[in-house]
Order: sequence, then C-alpha cells, then structure tokens
Amino acid sequence: MPDQAFYEALIATSPLVVVLASRENGHVRYLSPNASRVFGWDDAQVADLHGPWWELVHPDEQDATAAAFAGGRPM
Repeated sequence: MPDQAFYEALIATSPLVVVLASRENGHVRYLSPNASRVFGWDDAQVADLHGPWWELVHPDEQDATAAAFAGGRPM
C-alpha cells in the first residue's frame, strides 16, 4: 500500500485540482498546489479562499452544485 508521501506527490503533480471541503459548510480545507496554475489565480487569491467551495463554480451552477453537495451526491 502506498504511503502518504506517494499520495502527496500524486496530488502535487496531477493536472487536476483536488479540493477537500468540510461536509458541514463546504469550506475549503485543502486545495492542491496546482490550483493557481489551472485557474490562473495568484497565491493571494488561493490563500483567500475562506467560503464554501461552490462559490468557485459559475454563478449559473452554484445553487444546483450546493444542493448536490448538501444531498451527499458524489461530485
């Protein structure tokens, strides 16, 4: 079974963004290091993520996304 270092390296080198969020309120607990590159954000924008992660979703999709998250559906 791979160790934690393996998974950390996998996430750090992945072309995908990994987000871990609180089930209770959706607040971002972890955002993979490549979020800046993928989304074009600077480090300050990434560090300033304090609200629910679905606020990052396009406004037209926020309500449906928040409802799916609250309902426990896989994302």
